[in-house]
Amino acid sequence: MWKPLQGEGGWDGEVIGRRRNGELYPKHVAISVVRNEQGDITNYVAAFSDITERKRAEEEARASRLERAAERGPDGLKT
Repeated sequence: MWKPLQGEGGWDGEVIGRRRNGELYPKHVAISVVRNEQGDITNYVAAFSDITERKRAEEEARASRLERAAERGPDGLKT
């Protein structure tokens, strides 16, 4: 994360957050650097998005695809 922030001026990706109740959850983070007139990094600006529902939907879709594949025979045809 630090290399792209310092070189390209930004980074985005997924991290694990912790809710106040202690529960872990996935979130998307986008971070940009703020530079002064000399080009030195003075601040970081970050936006966080809770992606719990998106990840749940992706997992359900993956499980559904695996279930459909398991219903098919080794040649890919429905048995």
